Amino acid sequence: MVYYCVVALCTNSSKNRPDLSFHIFPKDAKRRRVWKIFCRRADKEFKISRHSSICKEHFKEDDFRKTLTGRVELKNTVKPSIFKPSAPSPTKIERNDRAVKRHWSSSEREASPNKRRRCMEKKSEPICKRQVQFASQGELQTFILHDHCYDMLPSQSPASENTETDESSHENIKSEDEMSPNDKACQTDLSGEDLDELIATRNKLSEELKNENKLKRTLFMKEVTKNDTSVNFYTGILSVACLMTLFNLLQPQVSKMRYWNGDKANRPKNYQRHQNTEKPGRKRTMTLFEEFVLTLVRLRLGLLRTHLSHIFGVSESQISKVFITWITFLCHELKSLIIWPTKEQIQTKLPPEFKRFQTLE
Repeated sequence: MVYYCVVALCTNSSKNRPDLSFHIFPKDAKRRRVWKIFCRRADKEFKISRHSSICKEHFKEDDFRKTLTGRVELKNTVKPSIFKPSAPSPTKIERNDRAVKRHWSSSEREASPNKRRRCMEKKSEPICKRQVQFASQGELQTFILHDHCYDMLPSQSPASENTETDESSHENIKSEDEMSPNDKACQTDLSGEDLDELIATRNKLSEELKNENKLKRTLFMKEVTKNDTSVNFYTGILSVACLMTLFNLLQPQVSKMRYWNGDKANRPKNYQRHQNTEKPGRKRTMTLFEEFVLTLVRLRLGLLRTHLSHIFGVSESQISKVFITWITFLCHELKSLIIWPTKEQIQTKLPPEFKRFQTLE
């Protein structure tokens, strides 16, 4: 036997929903009346029979109990509480759509010829033209916007427009390709110059991201100089201010510095003798400040050349040249800061264990 849910707008049945359980109305008159009110049936012919039932979807999970035999049944005092109309099936939706289309097609066929004529006349109403003027770069331009006639001003009518005026207005209209960025309308407060500057900045950042080695150096330098603690850890200098002061002190002399080149002659070059002469050859891969920090980092942390070449994005031979050149330069420029004690001072502070070695130099 097929059971149907009697709740309004519910289409569940034991045929299309075999996974649901269906529960017959209770015999108690008071509970039976509560169930009937819940069904919300508006048809007066609806009567409760001994086969009337409500599906499981209208009850809560707590309304059920499991018997010792494993059967699930309703508790004796529960009542339906979930009114959830069933969604129509796709087949039913398509059937309703076809019925609506048939209704409208039959209505159009029954329309009178006069009604069709009025519709055609309404569609063929003249379209008015409204002139919109705006000033751009000191030049007055006129655009014609096409719209329906009910948007016209009271003093205007389609018949009063002059054809020559329309043609002259069309001649003043510039195409989008001919307009400059300042003439084009856009929803922003930026001018054409601002947009050009943003485009240039974007192109510059794109180029910097493509240069992977330069990006490595930039990120490492930011990490080293971000605060005093970081500078002290990587270079041994107390603060960022001390690091910059020391570099600014050396910068006038370091700009003419020549890289160490092995056993080749190290005589001064012409560009080193004259102050206004620039250093010839290709530009340095790293900046002077980056080379200065590289030297201090290696002195402080003792990093290997391979590690430093990965950090700064240069070859190991370049790391060696830079380090040897800067060590020699710093020794020459800062030798006044290197104070060696005299022999008498060493003898005075000599540990007792070493005093017996008098001939030790």
